[in-house]
Amino acid sequence: MFLFTLTLLSACAAEKPSMPGLDDVVDRTVLLSNALASDDLRRAKAEVPQLMQAIQGIAEGSTASEQVTQLKVDASALQNAEDMATLREALHTFTDTTLEVLSQVQLPGDEPLSVVYCPMAFDYTGAHWLQRIEGVRNPYFGAEMLACGVVKTTVEPGKILKRNTLKP
Repeated sequence: MFLFTLTLLSACAAEKPSMPGLDDVVDRTVLLSNALASDDLRRAKAEVPQLMQAIQGIAEGSTASEQVTQLKVDASALQNAEDMATLREALHTFTDTTLEVLSQVQLPGDEPLSVVYCPMAFDYTGAHWLQRIEGVRNPYFGAEMLACGVVKTTVEPGKILKRNTLKP
C-alpha cells in the first residue's frame, strides 16, 4: 500500500501544467513568423486578428495568467502595426512573452516547436522566433538575410521549454 501511495504521489508531482487554447496561439504565431519571413505584409497583417482571437480562447484562470495578460497587450501592438518594421518589432516582444508562457506550461499539440535565434536582429540585441519547419527562416530580416539564425532548442509536445537553452 505504501509503495502504491508513493507511486501515486510521484505521478501527481510530475504532472506538468497545461494551458487550454495555447495550441492555437502557438500555431498562429508560427504562421505570422512565416509571413514575415516571406516579406508578405498583407498576409502577416491578416494573421494578427486570428492570433488575437486565439489569445481570447485561452482558458481563464490558467497557469501563467500574468503572461497571458501580457500576451494580450503585446498582441495589441501587433494589431496597431502598420508597416513591416513595426510588425517585426512587435513580433519580437510577443515571442518573448510566448516563450515565458512555454517555460511554465506544456507545449500543446502533437508537433515539436523550434525556437530560433538571430544575434543580428534589432541592432545586434538579438531576437527569438518560433517555427515548425526545418532550417532557418528569419522573420526579422526576410529575404535580406533569410537564413540568419540558429535553432536554439526544439520543444517536444507535452514538454516545458527550458529557458537556459535560449541563452545567446
